[in-house]
Amino acid sequence: ETLPGLHDWISNTKYLSAEIMSGLVSALLYTTFFALCPVLFKAIANSGSQATSVQEAEKYALKYYWYFMLVTAFVFTGLAETAISIWNHSGNVEESIEKLLNNIADQTPLTTAATWLNWIIVRATMTLPLQYLLQMN
Repeated sequence: ETLPGLHDWISNTKYLSAEIMSGLVSALLYTTFFALCPVLFKAIANSGSQATSVQEAEKYALKYYWYFMLVTAFVFTGLAETAISIWNHSGNVEESIEKLLNNIADQTPLTTAATWLNWIIVRATMTLPLQYLLQMN
């Protein structure tokens, strides 16, 4: 357990619960992670895309970013689980891919949608107002 007393402290507080905090923490982690990604992809585009202008490099950076968002939003955990199961069992690749697609279809409405809804709520109520209204950059 990473923070041993945190669950007990949250359970004893009047206004917080573990469910509320877990959604908020996952949304804040996603926001932090995706806030760092554009900088990384811009560096990659400036050094490796063979762009001839700054505008073209920024276009490549945006493409990299949105492809990355698409993959991490829907497929990343399933790909990781499939890779681990192939590594551990050296099983049939076709079965693993079929299992991956079934897992994506099963998990998208349950976990992925909730995580991204939390992310949207945090962005709309915390990040965007702080950055654009209060200019806290």
